[in-house]
Amino acid sequence: MLDRGIGILGIALAIIFGVWSLAPEGWPKMPLWASITGVGVGILLVGLAAGLIIGDYRQSDVNQLVDTATLRLHIYADDRTPQRLSYNNIWRWFYLRTLLIGVDKDTGKAQQHNVMATLFVTFETPVKVGTLEVSSADIRLPLHEVKEFNNRFAIIVFLQAPTEGTLDVSVRP
Repeated sequence: MLDRGIGILGIALAIIFGVWSLAPEGWPKMPLWASITGVGVGILLVGLAAGLIIGDYRQSDVNQLVDTATLRLHIYADDRTPQRLSYNNIWRWFYLRTLLIGVDKDTGKAQQHNVMATLFVTFETPVKVGTLEVSSADIRLPLHEVKEFNNRFAIIVFLQAPTEGTLDVSVRP
C-alpha cells in the first residue's frame, strides 16, 4: 500500500510542477530550477513505487514453492514417443532419443544405434530443490545423470536409451 501511495505522490508532484511551469502570464512564476526539481522528484518517486511493486510480486512468487513433483512414463523399445501414465506438478516434458545412423561399407545397409536419451521436465509450480529421484519398478535403468535441476526444470541424461518399461521421476524435499 505504501508503494502505491508513493507512486500517486510522484505522479501528483510531476503533474503539479509540470503544469505550473506552463502557467499563464497572470500566475506567479516559479524559478526554473524549482519546477525541474519538482518534476524530477515526482519521476523519481514513480520509479521507486514501480520498483517496490515489482519487488513485491517477485517476492510473492518465491514463497509459492511446492514440495513435490512426479512424472511416470511408459518407455517403448521402438521409436514411439513415451506415454505419460501419471503426473503431478509437471507443466511439460520432452523425451529426446539421440540416434546414430551409419552405413555398413560392405553391405551398404543402414545401421541404427541408440546412443543416448535425454528427458527434459518443466515444473508447473516451482519446487523446493531437494532430491530428484529417477527409478523404475520393472526395468533396469542404464547409467544416467541429472545434468541440471533447479526449482523450474530438470534435465536427465541416460547413457543409453532405456528399454521398454516404466520410468518414474520424482522430486521431494
